[in-house]
Amino acid sequence: LVHGLSPAVFCCRCRFKTERFSQVKPRFNERFILSLARCRNCLMVDDELNVLPLTSFSQTLRSLKPGMQSEEAEGASAGLPPGLPPDAADALAEKKKRTEELEALKRDFQETPPAGPLVNLCLSVDQAKAVLAFVDCLAAQASGKKDAANCAAADTRGNGLSALTHLGQVAHQTFALTAARGRGKSAALGLAVAAAVAYDYTNIFVSAPSPENVKTLFEFVVKGLTALGLKEHLDFSVSREDPGLAAAAHASHSSGVSSSENNSSRGGASRLITGVEVHRSHKQKVTFVSPHEREGLGHADLLVIDEAASIPLPIVKSLFGPYVVLLSSTIHGYEGTGRALSLKLIQDLKQNKLSSLSNNPKGGFLARTLKQLTLTTPIRYSVGDGVEAWLHDLLCLDATDPPKLSDAALPPASKCDLYLVDRDALFSFHEASEAFLHNLLSLFVSSHYKNSPNDLMLMADAPAHLLFALLPPVDERTATVPDIYCAVQVSIEGHLSKQAIQQALGRGLRPSGDLIPWTLAQQFADEDFGALTGVSTAYRGHSACSTASLS
Repeated sequence: LVHGLSPAVFCCRCRFKTERFSQVKPRFNERFILSLARCRNCLMVDDELNVLPLTSFSQTLRSLKPGMQSEEAEGASAGLPPGLPPDAADALAEKKKRTEELEALKRDFQETPPAGPLVNLCLSVDQAKAVLAFVDCLAAQASGKKDAANCAAADTRGNGLSALTHLGQVAHQTFALTAARGRGKSAALGLAVAAAVAYDYTNIFVSAPSPENVKTLFEFVVKGLTALGLKEHLDFSVSREDPGLAAAAHASHSSGVSSSENNSSRGGASRLITGVEVHRSHKQKVTFVSPHEREGLGHADLLVIDEAASIPLPIVKSLFGPYVVLLSSTIHGYEGTGRALSLKLIQDLKQNKLSSLSNNPKGGFLARTLKQLTLTTPIRYSVGDGVEAWLHDLLCLDATDPPKLSDAALPPASKCDLYLVDRDALFSFHEASEAFLHNLLSLFVSSHYKNSPNDLMLMADAPAHLLFALLPPVDERTATVPDIYCAVQVSIEGHLSKQAIQQALGRGLRPSGDLIPWTLAQQFADEDFGALTGVSTAYRGHSACSTASLS
């Protein structure tokens, strides 16, 4: 089965091929198929739907008997069906407990607008509490602005100093919402925007790397407004754009290319929502802006940044101003750039380094406060779902911090050895290989903020890549996995034929791989440079080795 399915071709593997290395060995596929044996929710069947006893879980399956589908009143306090495995029974009991807690929370705020209708749309306790925290923050800011306006109206001197002093006492808050995928953070932000409309926020801006990133957010803005009693076309209108046109329009902003707006509210699910305009009592706008479009933020009352860690940090910091900022990012192990948010941006916010960015243009200083929220309860999956746990282990998403070194003192460098890693053994899904792979990947993740599962496939299948590991003296009599002091990923580049170089330069193409030779050959129009052979390296050392030297 493994050898029959592993040759399946992934489109991304075409990028791994180079002119010199054109044969890709599917190590990632082999490990993927072997890992299915650990997924308790995986069932393999043949073309006649006969269960194949390839895993230990499939061998313990039992046929359903009549009446087993419904819960029996056996008198248990949890009300669970009898005969369940202990882990399944615990999971169902936990799910029932969370459901009851969520229902109780919805009842408590049922008569409290606008929180009640919005909380009623939440699907987990974590999500409901996040929405309530957003509502409290937005209500406090709205109340503070009204008080400042009253102070300005009552100021007999007419220069507004007392109003500015009062407003300066109101801390402009930053909410950082982080969660793994499928926890409902974008939906929570959308409901928060609906609450801001209820509190008469006039100019609300939503930013993300692409309009497609805020699709769910805007969908829940519309759902939230509907839950609050507003009707589309009567109380608010929705602006939609075609996905390709919307992405191109916002991507071309930095180059000065303008695009026409499309305010049609028709078009169906294939079109992306890029704005909502409320005109019930007065004009209120929810507008998507590219992270590079900072001109209109001077009049902002609220800024919402979804997938903030996918935006370069200097640009994110430049978006901060004298208004409430709600930002979120996916932190699913090492995936994407979510670690940059936790490692850099949130740390700067904790140390109040962004206070200077919140200076009032009229001369007053507005302090910023940070509040962190984390969603842990899955919505896309069940609590403790086997598929999510299997995927987490397959992609090594827990490899975020390098393990502690076993030896208290580092050995002399002369006693350490640099090994060429056998990638066939590394991705064989052996227990020891898995431990070594997680340790190896943790060095790359902890030393670099931008990692994705694609890096794991590149490490496994790219034919031009080699892996090296610096290890301490290894005792072959022990069965423990050795420590890894540093890891080196090498890409062999060059040795291009003159014919390939001439064809690429003549057509203005840059084939995949061989980044340095192709770049320099095109830059200097040199047909001979690509014939040379070189290597590009990525070096990652253990954090303990950065504070202690190998003598």
